[in-house]
Amino acid sequence: MLGYGIDIRNKALNSQLEKFRKERVRRAKKIAEKLTKLGFKIHFSDIIEGAHDSIGRPHVADTVLTHPENRALLKEKMDRGKFIEKYLIEGKPAFVPKKKINTLRSIKLIHQVGGQAVWAHPAYYTKSRQKINQILKEFKRAGLDGLEVFYRDHTKEDVKLLHALAQKFNLCQTAGSDFHDPKVDKLGGFKTFGYSLDKAWDFAEKL
Repeated sequence: MLGYGIDIRNKALNSQLEKFRKERVRRAKKIAEKLTKLGFKIHFSDIIEGAHDSIGRPHVADTVLTHPENRALLKEKMDRGKFIEKYLIEGKPAFVPKKKINTLRSIKLIHQVGGQAVWAHPAYYTKSRQKINQILKEFKRAGLDGLEVFYRDHTKEDVKLLHALAQKFNLCQTAGSDFHDPKVDKLGGFKTFGYSLDKAWDFAEKL
């Protein structure tokens, strides 16, 4: 869930974010332990140094990939994304589930801090039109404000569906490339497939 126009100084928000940061540290340690058992050389201090403030799987992957002693174990040339897919996602040997805030609770929290709640890249999580429609009804009842219609991995069919659903449920439309790192991601890297971005611009201008 994306939160736009939030008050970043809000105490309730920062209290929740601090819980997330602590959970991320716990999870990263568990992942590092599993990778160590698999034979990889990995030091948690290196992960901390690379992550600075908020630790995630990309920082764990980078630490493993930059350690020279791990090259032989990897057997093939890997980038961050490929390493995560091979070792750190669900069903893979070093996967550790993360604790998440309830989605309906996240919508409420975003509203409490003066923001607009937008469902991030819905078609990334499920390709079922029926499922998306079902979830959207529940989110709308909870106060959802918008849909991320345009996203880097959304297909033409995805955009068509989400554009129609945004209109059906009277939701704002947004666009995003999921940009996190200039070495990996492309800022503004999404396709519109001929659909207008006017609604997304309108939403941004009102924030």
